[in-house]
Amino acid sequence: MKEQLAITSAPLLVQGIYNAWWTNLVDLLQACGDFVERPIFSLTTDFCWTPCPGLTLIGDAAHLMPPLGLGVNLAMLDASDLSLALVQSENWQEAIQQTEVQIMNRARNAMQGVVPAFASWFEGNE
Repeated sequence: MKEQLAITSAPLLVQGIYNAWWTNLVDLLQACGDFVERPIFSLTTDFCWTPCPGLTLIGDAAHLMPPLGLGVNLAMLDASDLSLALVQSENWQEAIQQTEVQIMNRARNAMQGVVPAFASWFEGNE
């Protein structure tokens, strides 16, 4: 059975959760003022965009994901794939079009695991 914390303010909640951690971290958390609650956004797993001539999307614009560390790695891979496709192709429009398909498919596959994994962090915490 999970331990229920009877703490109402965000700073006290965070301090209560991490109170057994390294002293320097606890000191840092205690020195913080108010914590600001910020929403976390993500695109749906079936998100795609309509190609627009002369413009393409990479990174979060193409596949905004929950913060599990995969999004930034995919963004760098998107940029790398797009740059390689552009320098290796005679037709830049075709290179972008092919890379967009690759980016969308890779993100869609990754999000099948990332979105449920992130949601599981919050199960039973209401």
